[in-house]
Amino acid sequence: MVVMEELRPLLLSIAYRMLGTFGDAEDVVQEAYLRLHREPEVTSPKSFLTTVTTRLAIDQLRSARRQREQYFGPWLPEPAVDEYVDLADRAALSEVRRFVAAAEDGELDALVALLTPDATFTGDGGGKGGFPRPVHGAGNVARLVIGAFGKFRGLATEPVHIGGQPALRIHDAADRTVAVWSFVVTEGRIDAVHGVVNPDKLTHVQPSRYSDDQG
Repeated sequence: MVVMEELRPLLLSIAYRMLGTFGDAEDVVQEAYLRLHREPEVTSPKSFLTTVTTRLAIDQLRSARRQREQYFGPWLPEPAVDEYVDLADRAALSEVRRFVAAAEDGELDALVALLTPDATFTGDGGGKGGFPRPVHGAGNVARLVIGAFGKFRGLATEPVHIGGQPALRIHDAADRTVAVWSFVVTEGRIDAVHGVVNPDKLTHVQPSRYSDDQG
């Protein structure tokens, strides 16, 4: 049905924001569609589907919380690159560019200057990468970042936005995403870095559709 295809992005967005994983979001939306097919008297498919999607996502959350209790290390949502970013948000990427330059050059003092004193790094490897626990303090975070970028040599970086926050997509020569780092910027300094390296959470991450040089 055309209406269902038109509503699919909206429903996936609702489910993803609640669940944090694309796989669970797709399962919820598919179940909502099946329930719509079983209700031929529905007069407003949009209202029905958004309501059912929300309720199914709430049910799924209860199960997801139990699963996360058994998850290895910190849990972060699957990253989703924003398709459209306004000019004000693009300006925030300047801190990310300076961050990358300092990390690639191994400039510890420059990195510390870009971070707030109480900056934190939280990494989600899901037991398949590093970051078993969060790291606190500008100096500790800066040293971790320099070490991580040493392992990223030979890979490319692309400034993007994830959930409205400046971020960095790290990918190989075949454009496969190997890590996504997002940044919380407060008054021109980076207060938190969230790094996802769990490959199971990166399969949906695509290159940005906008040019960072535009606008």
